[in-house]
Amino acid sequence: MIGMDARRIVFVGNCQTQALFELYRRFAPDAADQALVFVPSHEDLSADNFAALERADILVEQRLDMQPALQPARIATSAQHFRVPLLSGMFLFPYAGTPHPRNETPWFMASGPFDAEMSDGFLNLQIARGVPADDAVAAYLALEIARVRHLDALADLVLDRQRARDAACGYAIADIIAQHFRTESLFRTPHHPNLRLARALATQFFEQIGVADDAIAVMHATLCEAPFPKTELPIHPAVARHFGLTWADADTRYLIRSEGRQDFASYARSYMAGTWNAALEEGIASIGRDLSRATTLLEQGLAQSPDSAEGWYSYAEVRRSAGQTESAEAANRRAVELEPGNVRYRYGLGRSLLVLGRLDDAATIAAQALAAEPANGELHGFSAHIAMLRGDGEAALAGITSAIAREPRNADLHSIRGDLLVRAGQMAAAVQSHHRAVELAPHSAWLRYVQSRGLMLAGQLPEAIDAAHQALERAPDHAEMRAHLEELQTRTAR
Repeated sequence: MIGMDARRIVFVGNCQTQALFELYRRFAPDAADQALVFVPSHEDLSADNFAALERADILVEQRLDMQPALQPARIATSAQHFRVPLLSGMFLFPYAGTPHPRNETPWFMASGPFDAEMSDGFLNLQIARGVPADDAVAAYLALEIARVRHLDALADLVLDRQRARDAACGYAIADIIAQHFRTESLFRTPHHPNLRLARALATQFFEQIGVADDAIAVMHATLCEAPFPKTELPIHPAVARHFGLTWADADTRYLIRSEGRQDFASYARSYMAGTWNAALEEGIASIGRDLSRATTLLEQGLAQSPDSAEGWYSYAEVRRSAGQTESAEAANRRAVELEPGNVRYRYGLGRSLLVLGRLDDAATIAAQALAAEPANGELHGFSAHIAMLRGDGEAALAGITSAIAREPRNADLHSIRGDLLVRAGQMAAAVQSHHRAVELAPHSAWLRYVQSRGLMLAGQLPEAIDAAHQALERAPDHAEMRAHLEELQTRTAR
């Protein structure tokens, strides 16, 4: 538990600052003993967030070109200030910035499918004029965009503004963009950077705020994917040609939300029509809320977007939760086939193989995933769990210890450690590990279920029943959890 006298750090900004907040919480050694709060600068200030700003010991504030709605300087505080620059790749997306005129914001997608990050002003104008989609896309592809949008001048302007923000905050980001943007995808959308820039921003922030060098090294080794949505805004082929981008052309396929990959022209046509796969997105978001509805929506969504790797991965999750593990394995394999470089999808396949009892196959998948991301603590934990099930408890405990050292705030790792300790007969320590897992991820139904199993084996049946009820409150349709609760109730009735 965080003490009343813990150092209070408040992060204020947009999604980039929120990413820093999450990375600091994940990798800074002192984060577990600090009170950390993220306050979005684009939303109305709640009473709790106002109080957090007033009481802050350290204020991490994003530097923008324009004043945001929330200006912490107007709030009385004695906090030490650290400023971080906004990162922008707007010159690669010269028409982005204004949402689709019919953008919607359902409960499962707060900013909508065609928000400012996924927008196109040229196409917005064609929509307003009632231009047929095919005509609009053809005109767009034929547009002399380098001349109309003055791309070189725009790039100079964007980089000059980046340098000004860098200088005001004590960072060096603009030169990284200038050096690498032609040979590497640095931005997924105008303000969602890829891994190189995410690491650079986090590293420079960690250095300023005083995170130790060894923790920064762990972050570099462990962070294999940028902490931003995976969806990409396609680059106009003429922009790619003008800048000589080696990684993008007219045939490049970009990841669009969870639907799969599209080239620029296909995305432009769907943008003109305002079409997107709402069933798929809602189905993914419904996992953990309503398993039956999530299953139905995912089946509808996958019928519309059969090349959605994220959809197949999510469908595997609901199938496995419903006890349909063979079906889950098939869905996992389809996700891996569509996106073979995605380690998370391989991990999902390994989990299905594990439930099926195919430990050797699961170990092979885990080894493949670790070869791609050797510093991934979660994968080390998964490998340790497999070693435990294969009867090698010593190797399993060593593996999980190594994993927790890399990611001490990873709830899944503490949960697996609890299982290992149960196997070793160290029940008191196992209960503590499971409790720590739930403390780190209180909304996880699965971790509460695992905690309940550990409590049952430790002979703490009332506590086990309470944890099982809490798990089912969060996943009421989970067959395995319900069977576990029934077993507990049968034991107490004897």
